[in-house]
Amino acid sequence: MRRRLSLALATSLLTAAAVLPAAAEPFIVDKRAGAQQYQTVVYNPAGNFFVFWSDVPTGALHGRRWTLRDGLPKVLGARRTYDTAANARANQPAGSFDSEAKVLLLVWQEDRPVGGVIVGVFVNRKGKPLGRPFDLSNDPECFPIKPGLDFNSKRETWMVVWSYFPTAGCPPRGIEGREVESDGTLGPIRRISSAVGDAQPNIAYHGKKKLFLVTWVNGNRSLARRLTSTGTPRGGAIQLSTDSEEPNVGYDEEREEWLVVLQELAGADRVLGRSVDHLGEVGTAFEIGKGPAAGVGAFDPGIAWSGADGSFLITFESDPGGDLDLFGQVVRDAERSGSVFTIADGPGRQEGNLTRGRHLDCSTAEKLCLVVWESNDNDDGDLYGRFVTLP
Repeated sequence: MRRRLSLALATSLLTAAAVLPAAAEPFIVDKRAGAQQYQTVVYNPAGNFFVFWSDVPTGALHGRRWTLRDGLPKVLGARRTYDTAANARANQPAGSFDSEAKVLLLVWQEDRPVGGVIVGVFVNRKGKPLGRPFDLSNDPECFPIKPGLDFNSKRETWMVVWSYFPTAGCPPRGIEGREVESDGTLGPIRRISSAVGDAQPNIAYHGKKKLFLVTWVNGNRSLARRLTSTGTPRGGAIQLSTDSEEPNVGYDEEREEWLVVLQELAGADRVLGRSVDHLGEVGTAFEIGKGPAAGVGAFDPGIAWSGADGSFLITFESDPGGDLDLFGQVVRDAERSGSVFTIADGPGRQEGNLTRGRHLDCSTAEKLCLVVWESNDNDDGDLYGRFVTLP
């Protein structure tokens, strides 16, 4: 849901929205005929950022690397196209590196003429595929969608989760997940929740307690559940909100807890944050964008751990000028948050969250983040990016 801010509130938001001093100018990630969507950003510990996206007209999955050099964005190497099955369309990519920063597991939703699958492929630091893509879901007659993943530093494996779009010939499957080893060995598929439909699952690993937290939406309820390091559910579902959507989760390495951001729908759209500890205890909700913007008319949050003074970079969308703009805020907790600042302000619609919060990532060593969005100033839907250096 998207609602417009009042004129007075919009003015106050734009007054407060000062770009961070070290933010670079926006740059074109990919510009071609037809929409480029479902962008995801993954920091490469070799010192650059991967950007993956779907070419909507062809259904191809593309990727390339970017870095910030002498204050200017620089592309590294040629654009790569990742294999998909014949007559298939790839979208909703997600990726995560191993703990040694040598191999990235790239996963995506592959829609086929009948049903679809969740597909994965290993990629090296330069973006070259290591071997052929492999299927992660096991029922091609069904329609699995929107995979999420994170790396398990204890077992040196990845955990991939996904949900299913309801189809006539497929029984309800809920949210499922499975472990992937570095040699491609697949663990058993485990059911995480019976939630049916577009559950929007996301996942983050708790390195200290060796647990995952999976978040999802069921109707308008945002929920979470802990998993052991092998993917076995621990405890029941944790209720985060009874009237919300778009839950996204990140792990707070300093306070050793998760932070979940979500879009509350009650009354007027606003973005809220809630901590969750390793026991499943949920902290008091607090508003993102609080202050001059008051969070009213904010939606579609994204989250990335920045490591800058123990903080996250949170992004959200709003439409103070009558179109759709993208904003950011450095957030530690309810009491320690920075000012809202502008990332992209048009013309047209600037949409970051078609991949549910994966449109940004950060280098904790450099305190540098890359945010990528789709700019709908025409029918093409080109991709733009912006580097932001945090204080």
